Amino acid sequence: MSNPEKGNAYQRKLPSQNPGRAMTLGSAVGLREKSLQRDGMTDPKDAITLQRSALALRPPGHPGRAESLIMLGRSLSDRARKHGGKADLDEAITLGRAVVDLYPPGHPQLPLHLDALAYRLRNRFQMHNTIADLEEAVTLHRAALQLRPPGHPERSGSLRNLALCVENQSIKQALLSDLDGAVTLRRASLDLRPLGHPDRAMSLNNLAVSLRNRFQKCGIMSDLEESITLHQAALDLRPPGHSDRLSSLSNLALCLSDRFSKLGVMDDLDMSIKLGRDVVGMCPPGYPDRAASLYHLAVRLFNRFQKTNAIADLEESIVLHRDALGLRPVGRPGHATSLQGLAHCLWQRFKQNAAIADLDEAIDLGRTVLVLRPTNHPSYAVYLNNLASYLRDRFMETNVIFDLEEAITLARAALRLCPSGHPDHHIPLNSLVAFLRDMFNKRSVVPDLDEAIALERAALDLHQPRDQKCVVSLSYLALYLTERSRKQDAVTDSEEAIELGREALQFCPLGHPQRFLALHTLALCLRDRFIKLGDMSHLEEAITLERAALGLCSSGHPRRAESLHNLALYLRDRFRKQGVVADLEEAIVMCRAAFALRPPGHRLHTVSLHYLALYLHDKFRKLGACTDMQEAMEHMRALLQLRPLDPISGTESLCDLVASLYDQSQKGVTTDTLEEAITFGRVVLELCPPDHPDRFMALYILAICLHDRFTKDGVMSDLEETITLAQAALELDPPAHFNRALLLQKLSYYLQQRVEKLGTMTDLEESSALNRAALDGPSKVTQVVWDVVFDTLAIIPPRLLDTGTGMLCDRAAQISQFENSHECQELLTSITSCDSTRVIQQVRKTVLTYFQYVTLSHRWAKDEPLIRDIEGHNIYEMPPSDGLRKLQEFCRAVREHGYTWAWSDTCCINKDSSAELQEAIGTMFSWYRESALTIVYLGDVPGGGALSGSAWFKRGWTLQELLAPRVMLFYTQNWLLYRTSDNHKKDIVVLKELERATGITSGFLTNFSPGMTESRLRLQWASSRRTTRPEDASYSLFGIFDLHLPVLYGESKGKALGRLLGEIISQSGDTTILDWTGQPSSFHSCFPASIASYRMALCPPHNLHDIGVQPSTPDPATSKALLALHDSLASSPLPRFVNRRLILPCIVHRVTGVQLKRADPTIPSYVYSIEAEGLKPLDIALSYEANGDTSGTSIPYVLVRPWHSRLLDPSVKFDITAAHRWLKQMEQPFSALFLQELPHNQYTRIASFCAIIAHPVDSECVLNSKVNTLNIL
Repeated sequence: MSNPEKGNAYQRKLPSQNPGRAMTLGSAVGLREKSLQRDGMTDPKDAITLQRSALALRPPGHPGRAESLIMLGRSLSDRARKHGGKADLDEAITLGRAVVDLYPPGHPQLPLHLDALAYRLRNRFQMHNTIADLEEAVTLHRAALQLRPPGHPERSGSLRNLALCVENQSIKQALLSDLDGAVTLRRASLDLRPLGHPDRAMSLNNLAVSLRNRFQKCGIMSDLEESITLHQAALDLRPPGHSDRLSSLSNLALCLSDRFSKLGVMDDLDMSIKLGRDVVGMCPPGYPDRAASLYHLAVRLFNRFQKTNAIADLEESIVLHRDALGLRPVGRPGHATSLQGLAHCLWQRFKQNAAIADLDEAIDLGRTVLVLRPTNHPSYAVYLNNLASYLRDRFMETNVIFDLEEAITLARAALRLCPSGHPDHHIPLNSLVAFLRDMFNKRSVVPDLDEAIALERAALDLHQPRDQKCVVSLSYLALYLTERSRKQDAVTDSEEAIELGREALQFCPLGHPQRFLALHTLALCLRDRFIKLGDMSHLEEAITLERAALGLCSSGHPRRAESLHNLALYLRDRFRKQGVVADLEEAIVMCRAAFALRPPGHRLHTVSLHYLALYLHDKFRKLGACTDMQEAMEHMRALLQLRPLDPISGTESLCDLVASLYDQSQKGVTTDTLEEAITFGRVVLELCPPDHPDRFMALYILAICLHDRFTKDGVMSDLEETITLAQAALELDPPAHFNRALLLQKLSYYLQQRVEKLGTMTDLEESSALNRAALDGPSKVTQVVWDVVFDTLAIIPPRLLDTGTGMLCDRAAQISQFENSHECQELLTSITSCDSTRVIQQVRKTVLTYFQYVTLSHRWAKDEPLIRDIEGHNIYEMPPSDGLRKLQEFCRAVREHGYTWAWSDTCCINKDSSAELQEAIGTMFSWYRESALTIVYLGDVPGGGALSGSAWFKRGWTLQELLAPRVMLFYTQNWLLYRTSDNHKKDIVVLKELERATGITSGFLTNFSPGMTESRLRLQWASSRRTTRPEDASYSLFGIFDLHLPVLYGESKGKALGRLLGEIISQSGDTTILDWTGQPSSFHSCFPASIASYRMALCPPHNLHDIGVQPSTPDPATSKALLALHDSLASSPLPRFVNRRLILPCIVHRVTGVQLKRADPTIPSYVYSIEAEGLKPLDIALSYEANGDTSGTSIPYVLVRPWHSRLLDPSVKFDITAAHRWLKQMEQPFSALFLQELPHNQYTRIASFCAIIAHPVDSECVLNSKVNTLNIL
């Protein structure tokens, strides 16, 4: 082994002028370097000293001077790289320039020294950011490359060096051309390093890095895809144990993480996490890159948590961030970054489990980050905004106003750092808007909300139309305007909110990432509009939209609970408006699901608990099941233990709940219910300040409960409080209120009881005065009568013609006429008590009889009188036109039949009001159903003519007018009764004519029930009918199917029909509505463009008796396969239509051959011969040529047999014999759908203008069938 001391000693023996001294010094340097490397020492001070001495002995012109310059420059450069010495690097660069000057052009060593000098200049650029150094480095590398032409062994190295500097230049100067140049150079370098070259992996890695940099700059996915491919290739060349494998793993993980961020493919993120774990495993404790590898893995796990809501990923991310932070103490690079990453994870964990300790720690860490980062740090505004968000959430949890005030201050500071034009301006702007809205909710100071709205408008101006951020701004602005409309009752704000919501939804087609927000927001705005105006069309649309929004919230979606909660709220609104129990039951199901997603500790746990209790109480009131009431009370008890109630769900419902508790205490249903009623009553009263609309009811109910306890226990303080509460309620009760007399009597009674206890004369005088006042007020009889009147008016048309006076009467006029009628006066004078059920039934019968009405069914003609024509006029005195004469004769006919009230669709609906028209269309079927009689006027049937000749049977709206009434009479052209009868629906002769004219059997004509049974048959009834407005062909069927859908005049008939069919299949799963021929709708490929496509009768299902099959004894293998198929079909999901996508379970037969048999483009008609797996060959007829590959090995077509598990009769015991009968049925021909496969496992239907009847080959093919669920566009 060489001894450096020996070299030192020898060089000391040579005199300074000895010609060999410089060479000896060089040898000593070499020995010294080897000694330092052997002993692990890094200080090259002695070597540099010796090299300076050697250089001094080699002045300019000396043949060895270049060698000394090179050695000294290399040593100084190494020391500068290790210790960061600027002086060393500056001197090394100076020496490098001197070396380059000593080598003339053409010298073989010149390129090497050019590269060395460029390398030092690039290092100085990286240390001091001096762009001139980088530019000179690029120039030198280009010069070196020119001296290494194609074929030169070192050309690949020159290409790599130049690419590195050019890439640095592109990053520094943001020049895309330089980045493109770097990629080109990297490719050229890789081409010079073929498979087997020792440096190929390095070139693959370098090119991949450049491509990723260009992707981050330009967003070109092909660059990222190629980068991933190259990194994978490099990784294959660096097996376990390779020194550079860690770098390849890290780079590949980064690229996969980028692709996940761009495309959202979970496989990429999962693989990135797997590679990240490998990287951490290769960085043991003490390894310099361990902290960075822990941090990156934590970030990716956090990203997966945000995508899947898997709490285990979040927990692991927190642990990794803490470990990384332990390796990055204060002062070390990455310390603040790790603090911020940990803070964000803790914040997210708080949002999951509401652990306030996590939020407190996140806030502390956020504050520390702000202390560590200078205010000019490029991410300082982000840190301000993050801390503001943490503080705002703590305010939401603890209601401490100082946190929200600080959050607003921080958001304003962040906004100042991101002024208008800054790429991140929208982030603090949106945060400040949200915080100001929270402040408004806290303080109810309108200027806070005004500023929020102004800022959101500013945010909206920053975005391009249809941009994701534009949709978000539109949605939030709509929400804020809705808030202000609630506060100020501003109609314009509400209208603008709905317009903005619709605009946002218009920008969000299916698949748009913000479609949920747009649907959810518009639903909220429409529901608020419904609350203000009571227009059911708004509520119906809100329900439809929220259902669509919920369909986008799969399990684990962060806003699924919110969507469930809102949909439940809207369904309950509809229940309270229409009384349909199914709505309430669905609301309870939705509320339970939301409640399950908000476990104890969740900040909205108590909200869901509260609503669930209220919905259960509603159900108890409707159906009277004590179990519902008991469960409601259990939830309310739990709620009171958790925290006081918030006035969020409507105190009216809470008052009802207290009243129900009181009723139960009176009946002795459960113990201690009176005490609970009093407890809850006090809570409700606290929620109703003096100006609250429900304060009267809260006072009244609590007074009753306290008086009942006084009666039982005799505690005087209860009576005193009862009197105080009753007196306060009386002050709020208007003199004309129907409850006022009852309250006066009760307060009089309470005062009498105090007189008995205390003997106070003033109480006695006041009690007498209250009694006298009560006698002047409405009685209980009056109250019952009017309750029945209002219940009756709720189910009849709001406008009716008085056939006696000829005047059109709105609701107020109807009430007034009844109030002044003989029937009303007789009820009020003859009935002295309402305690018996018989008397109440008498009231109901009298009121219902008084308001019986007759409806008109007819064909509209010219000059039909509208509401504006007859309002305020006596129709009998108006000059008769054709339309008015018909109305007059109708009213006379109604009078002849002994009825007062008449209704005609021409003049009893204000068609200028979209809300009234929507409500009329939604309830018209029930109006005809509830009418005492429907008169059908056939203006085109002369006396003695046949019914079937009338155009009335070809009109769309008259279908429901035929099916709905229970009593119907037909009149001919001259207003003569077609055939003497009390009810033509019970006249056998007329019924036979109606069957022939409509194709509808008498069973349906006389006993029709609205709903979705036999949906395909109902569509066939309507298929030959026509409407003036194309959309009405669908709207006229809403009542027949018992559906409540928005009426949107102006939409295409295909969209109107598509919405109807989508709702039918979603609610019933009836796949027979897919059995049609003709042109497809642009709304959805599985729905027809016109209802006329249903004219073809549905093929009846085959049964064994028809085909004469005798099932044989099966073999075991067949039996097993048959049972397996049956189980598969029975467990298949139900068909559903969500977001204009048909999710269809079906048996799929892949097409194996498509051949054009004949074509006639003039018709057009194209007949194809089709071969498909498991089916006999068949022909289909299309109106256009089939596209796609019909000759290759992979034909993109399938024939499917739609399936619905209800096709299997659950009432039939499925034994082997039944199974084989069923198999024989499955072997019979069926109506098939012809589908084309699209990318991403999606399909579209190809419509045929002839039915596609498919025949299974045999039972074996049936047994081999598989049920698939297809996504059809």
